[in-house]
Amino acid sequence: MKVQQKITLSIMGGMFIGFILFLGINHSMMRETATIEIYDKLKDKSAILTKSIDEWLGDKQRTAIALSKQVQKLKDQSPETVRSYLYLVNDAAKIDASMVYYKGKTLIHTDRN
Repeated sequence: MKVQQKITLSIMGGMFIGFILFLGINHSMMRETATIEIYDKLKDKSAILTKSIDEWLGDKQRTAIALSKQVQKLKDQSPETVRSYLYLVNDAAKIDASMVYYKGKTLIHTDRN
């Protein structure tokens, strides 16, 4: 083999190895950048979702507290009257079932199943 061919092959081999290294470094940098961008987007989305869930739960909790105070103030606490009130509450609060327990009395519930 001639010296010129050896030099040419060495240059081509070096270029090939350099190109492979370039692709490897580029791939790792792009993967890291994509991972960071995805993490940031997911972090933002999860924060928004968490806030929405917290607000929803807070609304449900405030509704339950207000309704429990009202059911305690009912003058007629017979099961039929309380159950009628609870059905109205279920429809207003968009819940499937609710229950009331007065101390020393039986549990009153609206489970429709």
